[in-house]
Amino acid sequence: MSSSRFVKPFLERISKWEKTLNDLQDILDNWLKMQSTWLYLEPIFSSDDIMRQMPTEGKLFRAVDSIWREAMAETLETPSVITTAKREGLLEGLVEANRKLDVIQKGLNDYLETKMIAFPRFFFLSNDELLEILAETKEPKRVQPHMKKCFDGIHKLEFQDNLDITACLDAKDERIPFEYEACNHKLINPNDSGGNVEKWLVEVEIIMKKVSLSQSSLALMKTSIFAMNQHPRNGYTTELTSFSFGTFFARRSRSLCRSTSRWSTTPRRPSWTGSRSGRGRLFSP
Repeated sequence: MSSSRFVKPFLERISKWEKTLNDLQDILDNWLKMQSTWLYLEPIFSSDDIMRQMPTEGKLFRAVDSIWREAMAETLETPSVITTAKREGLLEGLVEANRKLDVIQKGLNDYLETKMIAFPRFFFLSNDELLEILAETKEPKRVQPHMKKCFDGIHKLEFQDNLDITACLDAKDERIPFEYEACNHKLINPNDSGGNVEKWLVEVEIIMKKVSLSQSSLALMKTSIFAMNQHPRNGYTTELTSFSFGTFFARRSRSLCRSTSRWSTTPRRPSWTGSRSGRGRLFSP
């Protein structure tokens, strides 16, 4: 209509309607964007744990939540499209709310990334799954459904009544006890981590590695002894060499378990000592 040559008598009315319709389109676009983001973030920031760990984003979300509820209440009271389109300050409020929601989402993503860096196995989980864990730090057992994604072959952890973690189990309930004394490791209890779930999961990973190493060392020694008993004469040199390496590996493994409080993934480079004729020994003491 505005492009018609007969528009002049109606130009003022057409301009007002054009502005109203354009404002209505902008309001609907910003309203729908705000609604979808608010629906995603509202359950997250309803958690006291998340609000405590993200105070800045929590404050921003409370401001956005206030704008959202006020806009919905006024619309419910006066459910008229034209009235809503002409409501003073509505569009500006929605635009500002969406700006704050973008800041909140960026802060949330940065927060999740810090948790993933602290415990890299969190990268195996989706953001929603990770938030489900972080939102319930007072309930450590909420991590159980996600253990099989974090650790291949581990179905769940064994918690005592006081939340001490004493073993891990696979899908068939095959149990591997955590031998804290043998591995010289502190007993793991989520209550000692100050609500940071990634801290006690790192300790769980460490004790798993120490127990696996200890059990492997013991199995290697038993296998070497069994082989010596089965063939006391045949292949005497080979068996003696196997037994020597088994003994060395077991001693080094147990020493590592008892002397380190954290697992080190940096291998020690072996050194060769001896003459050029080939006589010598691998791994200097």
